[in-house]
Amino acid sequence: MFAEATPTNNRALITVVNELDQTPISEAGVYIFEKNKSGLFGEEDLYEVVLEEKADKQGEMEMRFVMKKELGAPDFYTDETGSVETNLAANQEYLFLVTKKGYANKELRYSTFGQSSPMSLQI
Repeated sequence: MFAEATPTNNRALITVVNELDQTPISEAGVYIFEKNKSGLFGEEDLYEVVLEEKADKQGEMEMRFVMKKELGAPDFYTDETGSVETNLAANQEYLFLVTKKGYANKELRYSTFGQSSPMSLQI
């Protein structure tokens, strides 16, 4: 059950559905990443820093952030109704990543700025 909503803590129901027929997907892994001050989601949890030579300029290097292939265990797994209940901070930006074997991964960016509790998201 949810913790009580507060000005800094909003209840959220996340539902994962099959895009083709809108049926709920149970046991899907849900990762939740908050956007930090540098503008990245999850930083070390989500990205690897890659330093490589620029293709068009020999001798010059560039740094890129690449999403990791292995993210560890999800924050949540959906229940038999394809849903997850959680709390989200007010005035925060999030990246939701949903994974399940046999399905394409899905990302959703979501902002709680101006949102009130409870929130309902479908991915």
